[in-house]
Amino acid sequence: MLRINGYYPPHQFMAALKYVAEKQEGRMTFPAYLARLAPPLAKRSLHGEPFFPKPPYDLSKPAGGRPVVTSAGNKTTARLWTDELNVAYVPSAVLFDGGKEAIRIEAFMKGYHVQSVLDDVVSGAYKTQPELQRFSRERADRLREHGVTIDLWE
Repeated sequence: MLRINGYYPPHQFMAALKYVAEKQEGRMTFPAYLARLAPPLAKRSLHGEPFFPKPPYDLSKPAGGRPVVTSAGNKTTARLWTDELNVAYVPSAVLFDGGKEAIRIEAFMKGYHVQSVLDDVVSGAYKTQPELQRFSRERADRLREHGVTIDLWE
């Protein structure tokens, strides 16, 4: 019915449960269902980073209208492509292989797990091992055999 990856805040996880319980998958996408619900209140300030512009911030222009070329070579906008891909979580990363989606990251992930996702695609292992968790566990075992310390919480 619905596959969600990684951590969702409690209010979004409850929305996912309701989406499935109400059998909404035939009526609308999960991102559309989630958009119907009231979003959580935003924090009053942005988390600063050295590469962010200094205030005042000009948020009058939407960033979603930026032109992009898709993995299939089509011209569209960032917003339309993310809608087409059903991107439901920010931040997300959609990885492609030969123009086709190989895997996506739709959650906050620790470093080892991001490395495993990238290794899964680059090595092509996702084609023969469809379970990322199993691939990641086997990868950790191989690395440990070579003396690499794996800390899943870093």
